[in-house]
Amino acid sequence: MLLSDGELVALHQNNPHLITNLALGADPYGHLSPIQPSSIDLSIGNIFLPEVQRFEYGEVNYPLEEHFLKPGHTAVVEMLQTLNLPNDIAAFGFPPASVSAQGLLMTNPGHIDPGYSGRLCFTVINMGQESFHLKRGASIVTLLIFRLQTPAQRGYGQRNPQAGVRRTSVIQGWLSKLSADFLNIERRAEEVAQGAERKARWQAAWFPLLGSLLAIAGVIYQTQSSTNVKINELEKKLAILEERAKFANYEQRLKDIEEKAKTTLDSSSQTSGKR
Repeated sequence: MLLSDGELVALHQNNPHLITNLALGADPYGHLSPIQPSSIDLSIGNIFLPEVQRFEYGEVNYPLEEHFLKPGHTAVVEMLQTLNLPNDIAAFGFPPASVSAQGLLMTNPGHIDPGYSGRLCFTVINMGQESFHLKRGASIVTLLIFRLQTPAQRGYGQRNPQAGVRRTSVIQGWLSKLSADFLNIERRAEEVAQGAERKARWQAAWFPLLGSLLAIAGVIYQTQSSTNVKINELEKKLAILEERAKFANYEQRLKDIEEKAKTTLDSSSQTSGKR
């Protein structure tokens, strides 16, 4: 059964250790109270960052209290509150709409078994276009509380006695499996910048040479065009000369024929006179 605000307030007042560091204030039903109509707001405690070096802020032993999570980057947030659930109480945690609307993705929301003791941790990724401000005390998780009709035979702590309540729920092995830049935005931006630089260098080196080659090609084209025009003119003149030569040849042949004809006629005349 999902508990309402009145049931949540009564549960907290009767068992303050159920959820520690939960300040209800003067008015547990007011707008500043973490108690909502059917849920409880949990807030950020410690902030951890993947891929940080040992002894740097953000690693397991040196958590941050404030961090601007850049677009595409990953962080692990540990809740300020500690849960100590009895075997008849279960819960479910997920990011509220006010957080999701800003592009913060929570990769491991889910249910919390009865008998769980410890601080909840969530991996968050900024999928928005602007940096997300993570700050100690800021609300980041909505927790639904359920009361079981019958208590669990063995709660989470009884089934996992090695878990216990540690100083922090985050371990180095968890952080080492995560990437600081989930979307590789910085690497891709660097690759784009390097590509632009290579392109600029190529242009600076080859554009002058390309311009010279184009100029030479233009000169060659103009020279070739001029040569082609001259060749065409010569071919026309040659054709005219050839025609003239043919005509002169025809004239000479005609003269030769006329001479032969005249010689033949003269011979014929002389022969007729002798008779």
